[in-house]
Amino acid sequence: LDVGCQKNKDLADISNSMGRLNATAALPLTQPVGFSNDVLFATKGSPFFKELIDALPIKNKWFATPYLTVMFSTGPMFLSLQYLAMLPSIKAQVLAIPEELYTERGTRYFKHLRGST
Repeated sequence: LDVGCQKNKDLADISNSMGRLNATAALPLTQPVGFSNDVLFATKGSPFFKELIDALPIKNKWFATPYLTVMFSTGPMFLSLQYLAMLPSIKAQVLAIPEELYTERGTRYFKHLRGST
């Protein structure tokens, strides 16, 4: 993995935020658009993750290059496009982890490690 936790407390903060907001999933926002898939949080029975898992067989195909295949079959584009297609009631249960808590800039929950994945 290319991402690590700064402190154990950080995970509790995200988990507590999910509980307060009735979120069943939490994902970091990424640039230029959408969600990153290198950190994923879910509650048991999360409708968001059920939808994602149900969509995996449909997206299990070749997308012209290895990079595009990963991006669109299980990667960030898969997550982001599936999210956009979901019902508003499911989208409302997803907590977006803001960029300032996820990226290398400013206060963050995670540290990004050198990697090539």
